[in-house]
Parts: sequence; structure tokens; C-alpha cells
Amino acid sequence: MQGKILLATLVALALVFGVGNPAFSSFIGDDYWGATPVNISNQDVIGADEHFNITGMDVTLTNSNFNAKIYSNYFDSASYGIYGTQIGDLFVSTDGWTPSGSAPYEYDNYYNGESWEIAIVLSGKPKKFSDNYTDDAFIYEVKDSENGGGSIVLTPQPSPSSWGAYRKDQELWYLPGQEQEALYTGTWTLHEGYLEIAFTFDPQINDLPDVTGYHWTYSCANDVIEGSVPVPPSLLLLGTGLVGMVGFRRKWGSDNNQS
Repeated sequence: MQGKILLATLVALALVFGVGNPAFSSFIGDDYWGATPVNISNQDVIGADEHFNITGMDVTLTNSNFNAKIYSNYFDSASYGIYGTQIGDLFVSTDGWTPSGSAPYEYDNYYNGESWEIAIVLSGKPKKFSDNYTDDAFIYEVKDSENGGGSIVLTPQPSPSSWGAYRKDQELWYLPGQEQEALYTGTWTLHEGYLEIAFTFDPQINDLPDVTGYHWTYSCANDVIEGSVPVPPSLLLLGTGLVGMVGFRRKWGSDNNQS
């Protein structure tokens, strides 16, 4: 029995201290609705689900890398940009995930749900789909203007005068303050069927949060994906010093400023 416990401990320690970094990877299914649909009863996908259905998100986080893939039928030449819609930025919570209510969260929106600590801003959003199109992505700490930050733009954007259905009050974009500096620069890429966001942290993040939450949508919010990724329990039981928001938010800033 002691041999088995020792072996399990060594395997877990190898994940943390071995070659490379421990990868915290999870698939977030689309069981989130969100509140305030207009001109239609609430459900997962409102309006044209042949264009706006989000099926899930893959997230991988290590001390040195972040990668997210958002899967949707929106990412092709027939759907991307349809009705003047645009893609949103990715919002990240570093202190857990606290939406309003329970699944499918049909009453949750910006005003009563999760308060996001990090925004991943996608620059150069094209109006038409182009496979393997890539541009810069920037990590910002979400702060209001009184604290040197910017503002969160809510859906719908732009004017929905010709839209048959849309959701209001879902987080869409983060507009950084004029003096606000990005913590890290990465890339985002359009692929047939999914959007990919990738960062390499240099220097590495010393501590990672217990749970990270994520939110993403289009400018009509016909479908929204929101959910969380936990750290594997085997790592938590070892007491490896993963500390949540302080490690994820403040380290993203302080480590970068020391470089």
C-alpha cells in the first residue's frame, strides 16, 4: 500500500515539477443561455442557429502557455460577419466563476453575474472570413476608468435595427484606458470551424488559480459560451501553492513589468 501511495505521489509531482509545465486542460460545454433575449423566447441559440451555434471551448493553461479554442458554425465564409455581426473578446475570471442562478443560467448577464478580472482583446477583427487569418491579441486587467482602466462594451453591437433576435447586456468587448498597458501580447487565429487564442508567458506565471472562468460571444449574442475550468484535484491535494486570483491576475502584471 505504501508503495502505491508513493508511486501516485511521484507521478503527481512529476506533473508539477517534471519536464515542461503542468497543463490544466478542459472542455467547456455550451450549457449557458444568458438573459434578456429580444423578440424571441429564451433558449440556448436564439435566431439563426445555422449561423450562430457555439458547441464548446477547449482551454489549456500552463505556467508558460495559454490556449483557447472556441468551436462554432459561425467560423466559415457563409456565417462569419452575417447581418453585420462581429466577434467578441474573451473575458476571464481568475477567482472562480459565479454566474447568477444555475444551469442554463437564463437570467445571467453583465449586471448580476460574474465580475471579470482579465480581458483578452482581439485586434483587427475582419468583416469577412479568411481561413488562417491571424492578428494580435492582448491581455488586459479589467479596471474601470476611475482606476486607470477602460470600459466593457455590451451587446448588441452595432445597432440591431434589422436583427430579428438578439440578446442584450452580455459582455462583448473591453476598451482599455488610454494609459493602460497590455500585460501580454499573443495571437488569435480564424480556422474553419473554430477561433484560436494563444499566448506564451515570458517570464512564466509563478502561480495559477484554482478555477478560471471564461465568457465569449458575438455582437448579437445569439449564442453565448460561459463556464469554468478547475485545476485537477490531484494537484490541489499535494499543496503545490496554487493561489487563485493573486497568482493569475497580479502575476500576469507584476511578472511582465519586471521583464
